[in-house]
Amino acid sequence: MANTSASTPSRVRNTPTTAAGEDPRTQAARRLTALAENLGLLPEDLDDTVHDQASRPATAINNGGLDAQIFYLVEQMGEAETEQAIRELAEEPDPVRGLDTSLCGSMAEGYDNDLVNKVLGHLSTLGQRLVCVWNLHDQFGFGGDSNFYVETASGRLHELAGGLWQWLNGDPDALEPPPTPAPPAAWLGADTGTVTADLARHDDLHNYAKQDLALGDGSA
Repeated sequence: MANTSASTPSRVRNTPTTAAGEDPRTQAARRLTALAENLGLLPEDLDDTVHDQASRPATAINNGGLDAQIFYLVEQMGEAETEQAIRELAEEPDPVRGLDTSLCGSMAEGYDNDLVNKVLGHLSTLGQRLVCVWNLHDQFGFGGDSNFYVETASGRLHELAGGLWQWLNGDPDALEPPPTPAPPAAWLGADTGTVTADLARHDDLHNYAKQDLALGDGSA
């Protein structure tokens, strides 16, 4: 009788993966899933933890700049959809980047030179130097009528535009709160014809006064 074993094709036996052959992470996940169920946890109980971990790659991509962001978007969305997203973002109104929105209405109930330095100090970091010009300065500090202006590098005062005054002095709790102001480039209004060198007092920050009564100067 001929030996036919050599001509019989060998067969690979497919066997289920045993627990001993599982990836250690799979074993750990099975064990911890059982633990979570035994402790009465629901899927929503882990939402925040999963979100925190999943957001880390996104943070790294965003920190990589435009190159990393766009490379990732092309991988996920394709070239056409990424281009559409870029063009749509470019067409949106420019937001006031870095604006502390909690300052909306911060001047509505009045202000002093300290609040001026806090609020206008922050706003001045966004692109335009803002100052408050008071009517007078005396032994009690800055006071009298006042107004806000943009001070240029040459010391000229311009009217404040772009809806910023309304945003600072409007009631944020009203039915229609003041809209977000225009970008800083739009804050520069008409030239008033006044230069800061002609003002009597300056605190070296954001407050000026037309008269300095503390020095006996009653000039305008």
